[in-house]
Amino acid sequence: MTLYYLRIEDLSEAAGSDARFSWSGQSPRHLAQALEDALAQADFVRAWRDAQSEPEEIEPGLLETDAGARVQIEERAQQVSMQVSTRLAHRILAHRLNLLIGAHWKLVDVK
Repeated sequence: MTLYYLRIEDLSEAAGSDARFSWSGQSPRHLAQALEDALAQADFVRAWRDAQSEPEEIEPGLLETDAGARVQIEERAQQVSMQVSTRLAHRILAHRLNLLIGAHWKLVDVK
C-alpha cells in the first residue's frame, strides 16, 4: 500500500468540471467517503467510462479499483489534509480526484 498525503486549500472551491462526477458536498467527511468510494467501487469509474464518446478507447488501467482503499481527513478552517492509503498508482488517484474536485488538491508527500 502507498500512503499519499494531500492538501485542499479551499474546500468551498473544490469541484470537478463535470457535474455527473463532481463532489457536491460541503463536509470534509463526505469528501473522504466520496473519494474512498471512487477508489474502491467500480460503479463510479464505469459510469465515467460509459459517459465518454469512445468508451472502448479508455485505457483499462484507469478503471482499476482498490476495495481496501482508505481515506483519513483532517480539517482546519477551510484547509483540508487527507491521507489516502491505496495500492492504486498515483495517476489513478489523480484521475479520480480530478473528477471529484478538479485541480483543487495538492500532493504533499508519498510514503
